[in-house]
Amino acid sequence: MIRAILSCLFISSLLAQKFDAYNLPTKLEKQQFSIHKIIKGHGGWTFYIDLDSRLVASQSSVGNFYFTGGFGDNYDSFIDPIGFSISNLDLYIFDKSQNKVFRFDYSLNLINSLDLSPNFKRSNIVVDDFAIDNWGNYYLLSENDNAIIRGNISGVDPLIFIDLDQQIIDRDCCDKIKISSNGDIALLYPCSKQLVIFNRLGRLKNKVKFLMDDPITFTDMKDSWAVLNNQGEVEIIDKLISKQFSIPLIDNEYSIDLTNYRRKILCLTNQRIIEFYLD
Repeated sequence: MIRAILSCLFISSLLAQKFDAYNLPTKLEKQQFSIHKIIKGHGGWTFYIDLDSRLVASQSSVGNFYFTGGFGDNYDSFIDPIGFSISNLDLYIFDKSQNKVFRFDYSLNLINSLDLSPNFKRSNIVVDDFAIDNWGNYYLLSENDNAIIRGNISGVDPLIFIDLDQQIIDRDCCDKIKISSNGDIALLYPCSKQLVIFNRLGRLKNKVKFLMDDPITFTDMKDSWAVLNNQGEVEIIDKLISKQFSIPLIDNEYSIDLTNYRRKILCLTNQRIIEFYLD
């Protein structure tokens, strides 16, 4: 009863919070750039990726745009980009088909890339998602192996970092991996409606249930996590309580991605970018 009351109070509070809605960048729309993922970087930079064209765009705080990518296996192009993460002043992208980690600066100049194929040929690992922490360690989620592999720009650790089978965690349902600002590693399990959270040493920290149906993505919110579905429903969860609210979508609008920046939630939809300010 107490939990339900607290949730209702928080819902009312969040619905009253200020939000700003912005049109998608005109420059990207003119180039028929379809935004599938969005990330905020330091200094007001914003990063976008079009998974159809395999193009990546960055936008500075003063509105300058930079581009890289495109379909192919050249030094700065992609075949199947699945990872899209910021670590300090660098953007990292993982290409599943090439088994490569690409590292760019904010203006999308390629700094270096790392081919992980020799490591994976020995172990037959297939990577399904990618994330990186603030210390430059990247984490590779393999659903087939039900494991998380860790590495850095020097290469992949020879041993599995987290064996999810040993944690008795469902191997059929894991969908995405995210890293919080303090290094916690979180996995999204849509079918069981839970987040499984490990600390940066790989030790199980918590399993947190949520109420939302059909989640598509999530992001960290300092000491909690925010989960999103296509209907614009957001659930902020921590180990004590679940708090829900709805993004005010318009006709024929649906949510696509979610990120955070300085205590704000940014929701990417097929028509706009919506910012919520949370207390």
